[in-house]
Formats: sequence, structure tokens, C-alpha cells
Amino acid sequence: MLSGARPLIKAGDKANAERRWHDAQKAYGEALRRNPKLESVWVQYGHALKEQGFASRAEDAYRRALKLRGDKADTHLQLGHALKIQGKRTEAVAAYREAYMIDPSSPHVAEELRAIAAPIPSEEEIVQYHRERHGRDAPLKPVALLAAPAGSSPTGPLEQRLLSSDISPALLSKFDAEYYYYSSKSLRARQKSFDKEAALKHFVSVGIDDVATIREGYDFEPSFYVETYAKEVTSPAPSDIYRHYLKEGIAANHWPNRRLWLESLLGPGVRGLPSLELPSFAGSDATSRYVDRFGLLMNEVMVNNATPVAIETRHAPLLVLIADRLVLEGKDDQALTAYQKILQRVPDFAPALRHYADCLLRRKCYLEAAEIYERLTQTSDSNIWTYINLAHCAEQVGDQFAALKTLKDGIERFPADLGLRRRFHDLAPRFLTSSWLLANAEASDGRLAEAQRRIESDCDAIHELLRPESTAEKRYVRTVALMGNFDLPQCRFYRIDQKIEQLKAAGFVVESFDFKDNLDRFLEKVHCFDAVIFFRVPSYYEMIRAIEKAREVGCATFYEVDDLIFDSEYFPPALESYDAQFTQKEHDGLALGVPLFRSALKYCENALVSTKPLVRYVQGVAGADKPTFVHANALHSPHAQHVGHTMVQTKEQVTIFYGSGTKAHKQDFQELVEPALVAMARKYGDKVSIVLAGYMTPGKKLGEYPDNLVMLPPVWDVHQFWSALSAADINLAVLKPAATTDVKSEIKWLEAAMLGIPSIVSDTALYEEVIEDGVDGIIARTPKEWTEALDRLIRQPELRAAIGAKAREKALKQYGIPAMAKNITEIIRSASLPAPDKRKRVLVVNVFYPPQALGGATRVVHDNVRHFAANHSDEFAFEVFCSIEGGSEAYKVSSHAADGVRVVGVTTPDLPDIDRIVYDEKMAKVFSDYLDVCQPDIIHFHCIQRLTAAVVLEARRRGIPYVVTAHDGWWISDEQFLLGKDDQIVLYDHANPASQLGRIPPEQFSTRMQLRECLLGAEKVMAVSEAFAEVYRSAGVHNAVAVPNGGSDIIPAPRIPSPDGKVRLGFIGGLARHKGYHLIQRALLSGEFKNLRFVFIDHAMAAGTRRQGRLGTTELDIRPKVPQSKVAELYAEFDVLVAPSVWPEAYGLVTREALMCGCWVIASDRGAIGEDVVEGQNGFRIDVSSPEGLMKALQEIDRDPRRYLKSPAASVNMRQASDQAEDLIGIYEEILAARGGVGSDDLEQQMKADPEPASEISSIDANRLREVLSD
Repeated sequence: MLSGARPLIKAGDKANAERRWHDAQKAYGEALRRNPKLESVWVQYGHALKEQGFASRAEDAYRRALKLRGDKADTHLQLGHALKIQGKRTEAVAAYREAYMIDPSSPHVAEELRAIAAPIPSEEEIVQYHRERHGRDAPLKPVALLAAPAGSSPTGPLEQRLLSSDISPALLSKFDAEYYYYSSKSLRARQKSFDKEAALKHFVSVGIDDVATIREGYDFEPSFYVETYAKEVTSPAPSDIYRHYLKEGIAANHWPNRRLWLESLLGPGVRGLPSLELPSFAGSDATSRYVDRFGLLMNEVMVNNATPVAIETRHAPLLVLIADRLVLEGKDDQALTAYQKILQRVPDFAPALRHYADCLLRRKCYLEAAEIYERLTQTSDSNIWTYINLAHCAEQVGDQFAALKTLKDGIERFPADLGLRRRFHDLAPRFLTSSWLLANAEASDGRLAEAQRRIESDCDAIHELLRPESTAEKRYVRTVALMGNFDLPQCRFYRIDQKIEQLKAAGFVVESFDFKDNLDRFLEKVHCFDAVIFFRVPSYYEMIRAIEKAREVGCATFYEVDDLIFDSEYFPPALESYDAQFTQKEHDGLALGVPLFRSALKYCENALVSTKPLVRYVQGVAGADKPTFVHANALHSPHAQHVGHTMVQTKEQVTIFYGSGTKAHKQDFQELVEPALVAMARKYGDKVSIVLAGYMTPGKKLGEYPDNLVMLPPVWDVHQFWSALSAADINLAVLKPAATTDVKSEIKWLEAAMLGIPSIVSDTALYEEVIEDGVDGIIARTPKEWTEALDRLIRQPELRAAIGAKAREKALKQYGIPAMAKNITEIIRSASLPAPDKRKRVLVVNVFYPPQALGGATRVVHDNVRHFAANHSDEFAFEVFCSIEGGSEAYKVSSHAADGVRVVGVTTPDLPDIDRIVYDEKMAKVFSDYLDVCQPDIIHFHCIQRLTAAVVLEARRRGIPYVVTAHDGWWISDEQFLLGKDDQIVLYDHANPASQLGRIPPEQFSTRMQLRECLLGAEKVMAVSEAFAEVYRSAGVHNAVAVPNGGSDIIPAPRIPSPDGKVRLGFIGGLARHKGYHLIQRALLSGEFKNLRFVFIDHAMAAGTRRQGRLGTTELDIRPKVPQSKVAELYAEFDVLVAPSVWPEAYGLVTREALMCGCWVIASDRGAIGEDVVEGQNGFRIDVSSPEGLMKALQEIDRDPRRYLKSPAASVNMRQASDQAEDLIGIYEEILAARGGVGSDDLEQQMKADPEPASEISSIDANRLREVLSD
């Protein structure tokens, strides 16, 4: 309890006792965040969630409690409740049985098991259970009797009143007094305001005779009750049967109607069934009892192909639930039969198709299942699992690429889901591995060209799937990443390590990555770089992904290569040229690598080569328009240790040196150089020493002079190699002119040149260009010329000295760090911005951003940023920072591009009530590192839940000017939507914070002060309407102004006429209290409407599902949330949008959009949601303090349906999102202009400014970036 959890637990307990479930959830959640090992608090936290309808989250909480202590029967019982609510019957049964075996004396567990027709554990099972866990001598509690235990005599006045009326006190646990009040006209006529006790009294005295419903869904069906439970009741009067239920049935957990009875067996899916009618089947006339007919239907008829059944479309939803129940019981064979019987008569019924396909999938009938899933993807009934399962089917039948395309389609359909992306990234490398294995087999069969085409084609296919829809703009390069192949020592030395030194000398911040094991680290940091050089990497999946991600986020990408490894015409050289040092299989392996290198080269925007002759070959493969730059192998700090060698010209013995670091080109040496060396050994005898280093084997004739030969093994330590080289007098670099050798670099000449050693080189294209023959080197073309050149240098020590000196001068001048740093800088600048970006940088921060377009505020932010990028990119550079939902690890950074803007996101921890956490220290570190990279001139904070106030305080600490847009009450209230008990607005007092001291815990006061500091430190706090700005000002936020939202660019869809002449009302805010859902419930219960039907959008429903319902006389169509792209089509199905929010909505996009799409609107009179509604012309503005205002509006529509079936005549001229965006641009300009005019005597800005650097060597910005990259 040292964590400060105790007062929070007390607050949660108090809220729990007062049934303030949301308050209890917040308090318990904060306590658990501080100490997640509080087992009992996890249980209470689960209760608070469950009472609010969050059954899935409650399940998680109970499971967390059981991990801490798994021997508590009550926790298993509560877990069973949460599972049952979700329709997870099999898991619920397991939880209840576990609870029963832990404590057989618990009557509640036995009742639950009986209620869902599950077997109660036997005494033998219980004994075995305890012995397995506690040993043979474990004490056992007595087993509960099957009969309900006798309880203690009720003593409360309500219980006594019920008993005196011959009603079981069990009614109290079921009776929903508020529901009864609003559904009873006579009670409302007598009792103008709700009172729980008065409602119960009225029910006993009046409601029973009227067979009034006691709670939603508990409509009493007398005939069902009698035939199922109470055959002894002889009175035909419904009220008498009802009294029997209230006296005996309710205490025995008997169900009052068929729907609830079915729900206990089949789960909550029964609630939305439009019909409970059972189809006729052979033998159904043998019994009239519904439960008996249902039993026959489920256990015999639907699982037997031979039994005929008359299935019609209206029966299909119920029959699918029966088949689903069979699946839950592990009876897949029977379920399969049931699905087939349904689809035989109703072939396009999506739930049956989907679950039938699932059944086939489990039976490994992949082709059959895939055909059905493919059909579903073409409809609106598909969900995420449709794509996952279809991809699985494709993979199982060997078509991995089809699986990848399916996952890609799923990602496009459900872009916010990270699970689909993870599956794609898991499968893609396996696909390319399979491609490689097949290509190997083809090459072994002599079909090398076909194998190479396969590899390149498959790489291109993957690349096409990874290509982003949008790429961020290029930036002025300050940071460079080098992703390379570290396997070849010499290549790494000259093309990676050397380039790092050159880039640093040029002022760039640099980090290198090994392509084999650093991909995740690179992807997490890619937003930190402005350019990426990929050196000699093959197009493995990881590299294709890295290249495309770098390009997507605005990095200039270079593919660097120093050989013809990408051109199959020239690489690899013929097997014979390796002098038997390679097998055919190894040679094939080299050849199969060619398309991998070629593909990677094509995917990068620019090419970087080591020699000029390479340029034409690169452009021949990648296209003549591929920007290709030359950056030669050169000298850097390791060379500097050896520069300064002076030739000793008085030596009697002349040392000739030849080194080879590869197994190739041995034939060139044998044909061109060995004859010359043999001639020199023969002519000069022991005055000549021949050193052969590396992969060398002397030929037969040269081997006849062993006294002249010194054989050195391969030496990868350059300092050892150069020490050996420094003892030489003549250096040889032999390559027979050819395409493969023309492109080789001048390293052998260069390394000798730095030591002042003259070189004889071949007449390759590069050496012809680089060497001035006879001045800084000698070029030899034939064996004769090689012999003559060697003879001259051996005989003329002064010539050796002269050529060596000139070579050294050229090497130091043209290949030193200053020259090469300048060259690489010019290359990078030509491929990106040539000069520093003078635009002001605006950073937009919001909790979410597309593709995770969650919430109305995110839509507003996205509209703003799109307008900025399209219209103001000449003045400003824009970036976005957001959180990421669904990550597997917290605080992981990733980046992408949206609408040409770079977006950087961070995953957040999975904590209870994460949206209420005010400060997260780890998030502060992530954001601080990002600010070092982004370096914004101004920051615009929107909703920062999950990111927390830490991000604002970090900006404040650095003195970066910022503005805040207030979309909800997070900043000024414990309640995001401002409503406390009894729907009263509850605000902080930021004007007088001292008034809160002593009234709230110190930790809570501290967090409020952090929020206050963030708000009052902002240049402006911008509410999205004047009404909401006034709310903020009333909370003491004096700098609050109104910058109203604008409507999205929505294109109205053609109106769809009502099919039955009823007015279609839509409620799309989610079934939440602050959106006024309870007002709709009460209004529909209270009224008798003949001409209305309602569409509810339930944000908690899964995509592809739908259910029916009824409130009072009004039919309900309940659907899941639709994507933004489909919103106009949804409005086309509505005649009236209903938005009775009881919280003062900050703006209300939905009402504006509905008006633009031709709907009437019923809107709340609170906040800004009804500002564009003109009473009587395009809708109603209603008082939402009670249901009466909504009732009157619905009655008016019900009286005159024809008027409201047509769009309102009043034209709507509303503010657009572009108008808001232009206002924001003006605000940014105003703030930045004011900041730019701050004088040097402004003490506040001096305190916030970075100090001047003490040295010109490294800037503060560069140091910060280096620190970020070093983490």
C-alpha cells in the first residue's frame, strides 16, 4: 500500500457501494496501475466493468485476479458470469464448474449451472479435483443440495411487502424500477418523477394485473411458462399465471419467455433474432411444447441429413445459433450437417456461410472453405477473420502469395488492425524463402535462367504489395543510416566504415545497421533519418520492407554497389575462372543471388557506385533515368597510420607484391602475370622476391622458383596486410579487361600509393581513366608489357621512387577525407533538399491518426492536416505524432506517411483506464527523443489521452510554443464528457486551484496542476465551438478561444426511400449515456409510435454482425460502426438523425453531416451539436434534462410521417473543414511572428533557449540526434 493505492481503493469501494460504477472503475484502475498485484482489487475492478456492460474487459480483470490467486470460488463464479454475458458458454461452464469444485456449498454456482443446462460436478469429480491439488487427505466442503437452500427470513420493508403480497423477494434482484416507470403510462400519470419504491408498489398493485414487464427483455409469455414449468396452473387468466411466476418461478430461476430461455442455451445472439419461430419438421406434430420441439430440432433433426425440415429465410438466424452451440460443445460433425441444411434452403445467409466455412477450415477442407470466404469478402458481411481464414486456407494448399494478397486486401479493408499486418509480415519472408528453395531446385535441374526469373518475379510481387499509397516529402539531410552487408571484411571496411567517417567529417549524424539482424531497430528509428544507404543488400523481405519504409517516410534512398553482382550477364564469372575453388552448387548459389541484388537496386531511388564504369551497367538494369552517383573507395583514419612510408632505394633485393582477397580472377593472374614473374625470377635470381598473399596457388612454372616465392595466407586485419605491403618495392594489380573487371575499384593501386609504392596495373577501363601511364603508375596490357614493366622498375629504383611519389600525391589529394566528405555531401544534397529547409515546421499531436482513424476528433485533425499539406506546404512543413492501438509491446515507435505527411506513432501500455492517466514518464522520454528529430517551431496538441500531459510538458520545458485544441473535457474534469452524478457537469477550478486543497488526495491535486500548467502555458486553448470555449473559460482557462470545427468533405449519396413508409430514425453515437441513449430508451418505452423505426449504431458490435430488437412499439435495427467512407451511404438510409447528447457536445460533426446529406435532425439544446438546426425547418432542438423533449419531437414525426420522409427544404450553408484549417494557419503565423519578434532582452525566452555551443565542431542539434540514435 506504500504506492498510495489505499485511498484509491477506499474511493472505489465507496463508489461501488453507491453503484457509481464508472467512478469505481477509475479509482480501482488507478490503484492497480500503481500496484498490479492487488488480487481483490482486480475482482472489484471486474465488477465495476461488468456492471457497465464491458464484459470482455471484466473477463480480463477476473483472469488477472485468478493468476494472483486461483483458489477463490467466487472469482471463478464472477468469471463465469462475464463469459456467459459474452455468449462464451463452454468457457462459462468451465468457470462455474471450477467454482463449484472449489466450494460445493455455494448455492449460487449450482443455480448457474442448472440455469444453463450444464452438468453439476459429481462428488467423485470433486474429490478427485481436491486430491489432485491438495493431496489425498484434503478436507472437503459439503456438496450443495440440488434443492435451493433455505435462506434467512427477509427483514427489509420491501421484502416484507412482497411476501405479504404472496410474491417472492427474488423479484427485487430482477425488477428494473426505472424501466418499469417509463414503460407504464398509468404510473407516469400518477407519479411525475421517478421513484424506485413507488414503482415497485405500483407494479404490485397494478402492474401484475396488467402483466407488465419487470425489466427489458422480461416480457411474460403465459403459455410458454405454463407448458414449460407450471402445468399445475389451471387458471387461464394471464395475471394468475404471472403471479405464479412471481411467487415460485422467479425464485427457481425459471425463464418468463422463450427468448430468455433460448438465450440461456444459445447465448446473447438470441436477443437480436427477428423471429423465434421453429420450422416444421417430420415429427414436430408429436408435441406442442416449444422446449420439446426445440430439443428435437437441435439434437435430432438438424444433425440428421435424412430428417426433412421446412427451413425458410426467417428461420435461418435461430438455426445458425443452434449450429453454433453444437460447435461450442465440440460437435463439429453435427454442426456441419446443420449448416448444410440451412444453406440448402438459404444459400446466401452470411452468418451460416461464415460459420460453415469455419467448420470446414477446422476439418482441413481448405479449398471448400476458401471458396466461401472469398464470397464473403465481396460482401459487407466480411470481418477481419474472414481475411485471416481465407489467407490460412490459401497457405495450407500451397499458395502463399494468394495468402499474402488476401492479407493485403484485409489490411486495406481494416487498416486500423495491427494483427493483419503482423500476419502479413510473418508470412512474406516465408514466401520468399519458399521461392528461393524452388529456385535452387530448378537451378540444380539445369534451369538456372528460369530460377532467376522466379526469384526476381516474386521479389517484385512482394515489393508491389508493400508499396505505400503515400510518401512523405524529402527533407534536408542531417542524419544518414547505413544498412549493409557486414560479411565481406574489405567491403565493410571501404564502403561502410569508411563512409561513416566521411559522413561524420561532413557534419552528418550517422548510424549503421547489419541487414541480417538489425531490421526491427532500423524500423523503429527510420523516422530519425533523412537518407538511407543500402550497401550490397539482397532483396530479402526484410530489406524490401526497409527500403519501402524509408522511402515512405521521406528518406532519400540509395542502393550502393561495388561490383556487377546485380547483372546476370556478367556475374558470376564462369566457373572455370575460379580455378576449382568453387563447386557447381556454390556457383549456382552466386547466380541465384543476382536477382536479389538487382531487385534491391531497382527499388531504391538512387544508386551509389564505387567506379564510373559501373554507372552504365546500373542504368542498364535499373533504367537510364536512375540517378547514379560515383563515390570511390578512398582513404580514412586507418590508412593514416601507414601514410608516410618512404621507399628504401638502396635495397639489393626487390620485392614484388601481389595480393588477392577473393577466389576469382585466378586465370587472369596465370595468363598475364605469371610469365612475367617467371622471367624476372629467371633473370634476377635471388635479387627478386615474389610475395603472393591471399587465395593464391602458384602455377607449375612459377612453382619451379620456390626460393623466390613467399606465400602469405589471407589476412583480414588491414594493418597486418599494409605492414606486409609496405615492405614491397613493386605492387601488382592484375585484371584482364572485361565488363566484370572494368568496374573493379582502384583499391590495390590506392593502398600501395598511400605507401609510395609504384604499381603495375591492368588496362581495365577504370585504370585507364585513373592512372596516368608512366607517371603515377604503369599500365600493362599483355604478358610482354607486364614483363617489360617489371624489368624497368626492378632495374630503375629512381623510377620506382618517382612513380610512387606521384601516386602518393594523387592518393592523398583526391582520395583523402576532405575530398571524399565533399563528394558524398554533394551526392546526398542532389538527391534531397539542396539547402536547409527555411519553412516553419508544425507538429500536430493527437491520440490517433489514420489508418487508425478512431473518434471524431481524429477526423477533424485529419481534415486539418490534409488541407495544410495540400495548400500550405510552401510555407510550412507538417508532421504528426500519435499513439498506436493494439501494439504487442509498449513504447515501440513506428512511422508511416499519410497524405504526404510523415506520421510517427508510439504504442501505449495496456493499463486499466489508460485514458485517464495524466503523466507517463516513459512517454515523456519517447516524445523528447522525437522532438530532437522533428525540431518543430510550433506544436498543435489535440486529444492527448494515452500520450498524456507528459508530451505537452516536454514541449513547455523546451520553450516550444504550442496551442491546444479542446475536443472534450479531459483537461478540465475527471469525466471526459464532463458529466458526474445525476448528469451534472463537474469541472476543475483552474482559476482558483487552492480551493481544491484538502478536498482531494495530494496525487490527484498534483495531476490537476499539471493539466493546469499545460493549459495556461499554451499560446491559445482553442475550443471547437464558442459554446465549448465558454465551458473552458468557466473552468478558469482564461486563454480559451473558439476555432470552430468544419464539416468534412462528404459527398451525399442518393437517398434510399423507406421500404414500408415508416420514418427511419438513426442514432449513431454508440449506445452510451452521455450521447443520450437512455433518453431514447425512455421515450420509446413511454410512447406508442406507429410510423417510426430506429437504427442504432453500436460501436461495440463486431463488423459483419447485425441484430433486431424492439423498444415499446418501435422496431430496432442494431448495427456495428461503419467506416468513414461509408457514412454518406448510411445517412442515405436515414430520414431523421437523432442526437440527444446530455453532455455539452464540443461540436457535433454528425448533425452537420446528416443535414448536408438531406436528413432531418433532432439535436440536444446543450453545447454546439444543434447549432445548425433551425427549429421547424430542418429539425428540432430539444431539452435533454428529461425524455419529454424527445418524446414531443417523436410524436410530431409520428403524426406527420410523409413530411419527414422527404428531405427538409431548408438549405444548409455550413462551415467547412477548410475554413477551420485556414483559421489555424493564421493562428500559427500570428504566434510564430510574435515569437520571431521577441527581443534579446526577453528573459523568459532566454531561460528556455538552448545555450550557444562552446565549440563549432558539433552543434547541439547534432549532439541531441546522436543521443537519440545511441539509445
